[in-house]
Amino acid sequence: MLLGLDLETLGELIVQTTKDAVAPLHARIEALDAELVRVKAAAPAVPDQSALMARLEAVEAKAAVPGPPGPVGERGPAGPAGAPGLPGEKGLDGAVGVGIVGPAGPEGTPGRDGRDGMAGVPGPIGEKGLDGAAGLNGKDGRDGLDGTLEGLVVEQLDARRVAFKRANGDTLGTAVFPIVLDCGVYREGQAYEKGDGVSFAGSFWIAQGETKEKPGDGVTGWRLAVKRGRDGKEGKPGPVGERGMKGERGVPGMDYR
Repeated sequence: MLLGLDLETLGELIVQTTKDAVAPLHARIEALDAELVRVKAAAPAVPDQSALMARLEAVEAKAAVPGPPGPVGERGPAGPAGAPGLPGEKGLDGAVGVGIVGPAGPEGTPGRDGRDGMAGVPGPIGEKGLDGAAGLNGKDGRDGLDGTLEGLVVEQLDARRVAFKRANGDTLGTAVFPIVLDCGVYREGQAYEKGDGVSFAGSFWIAQGETKEKPGDGVTGWRLAVKRGRDGKEGKPGPVGERGMKGERGVPGMDYR
């Protein structure tokens, strides 16, 4: 600001001062133009107007140059408030203040008891305790069965399983023999057990567990035991057989004449 004036007010003041200074010149030029029109109308045949034209051009050139600015006028009334400016950049953080510790406040009322915490992790196993006092003798048990295997019967349950029985029919236990059983040609949809062997596509397969899969490449339920061999060469022609027996006489033919 200059002399307490903002730029906008100062600019308006300079423009108005310039207009006021140039106004007499413009009025003089307009009067000369009117005089020139009057002279031309009164004397249409002027022998030489070059001097008058030169004088007019000199006057116009002088009028085009503004004079020096006049003195600063009084300060005008305040204009309307301008639009808010853009927000400025964020300033630097101020220094952290150090306050004075105040006196201790009065003791508050006791709070309510908190909820029970979660169960802790089990602790390590403690040391072995001392042996307790000997207990009372128990009652005698029932007499056991005769331990002899006289009259033992071995009963075959299926191709792999047998049962061992006493003479009275009580089963002592069973036994399973892990043998390979030939189950013939593979049947689709039939359940096979571990050790069952089947023929399929000219090869012999052994089941590796309970399965209903079809033997072939990529399956895990079967193991290829015997792979199909290549077809043999065609054999030589055999010898001529003996002449067969004489056949029975045929039915007489019919006469179609």
